[in-house]
Amino acid sequence: FNLELAGTAKQAPGADTGLMELEVITAPEHKEMMSSALHLYVDNSVPKPPPGICRVRMSFEPLKAVRSKIQLRVNKENEGRWNFDMDLVVSQAEVDDVIRIEGALNKTSRVSFKMSNQFDTSAHFHAFFSLESPPEFSVTPASGTLPAYGSEGMEFVVSFTPRSYGKIYVGKLIVETSEMQWTYEVHGEHPKYEIPQANKMHTKVDSHIAREEDPEVYRNQQTRHNYMKENAAAVRRPQGSASRRYATASRDTSRD
Repeated sequence: FNLELAGTAKQAPGADTGLMELEVITAPEHKEMMSSALHLYVDNSVPKPPPGICRVRMSFEPLKAVRSKIQLRVNKENEGRWNFDMDLVVSQAEVDDVIRIEGALNKTSRVSFKMSNQFDTSAHFHAFFSLESPPEFSVTPASGTLPAYGSEGMEFVVSFTPRSYGKIYVGKLIVETSEMQWTYEVHGEHPKYEIPQANKMHTKVDSHIAREEDPEVYRNQQTRHNYMKENAAAVRRPQGSASRRYATASRDTSRD
């Protein structure tokens, strides 16, 4: 891009021979990040820009979301100094990974992972969930020193304690250093219900009925006795036998 240097635009072609230098002034809190991510220099390649124009080449490769103001200062030998303000806005990147945790109601479940810095030096970090994340999520440690690239890494533990059924839990975990940022989407889920299968169930109590005590088996082993048939036969029995017994008893009484 081009910067117009006020007060020099009317010079004749070829008369603009002063040496230009570019100085970048950043906010103190973003100085470390900008030193590695932002590169600006004066471009004097052919064809050269018109008089009064400073052509600048810019390379910006941020590793975290940020919004910062910087000042570009153009120093031209024997002529003056010009200041230009710039706003740099870096939006949130796509999530680096998705973490899923299953947790029973009012019980805490945890998952862990390890991470190291992306550079050859260690760096101080902060780990936290974004403000819109559910309070059922937490992470430890919240701060510390992230080991250099190639090391075993720092272990992070993400905890999930659901307080109600039927709720969808989705949070955003952020781990950041002064130069780098990692973002994880965390999903909290309830355990999936599985229908019990009889052939896979094991109990400490024997729930089977012994064969000799099974009511069905017991009934099949009993002799069938038809009481209704016997009662019906007794009712149909001839009355003569009873009269004879009565007559015999009368004769015996007379002899006495």
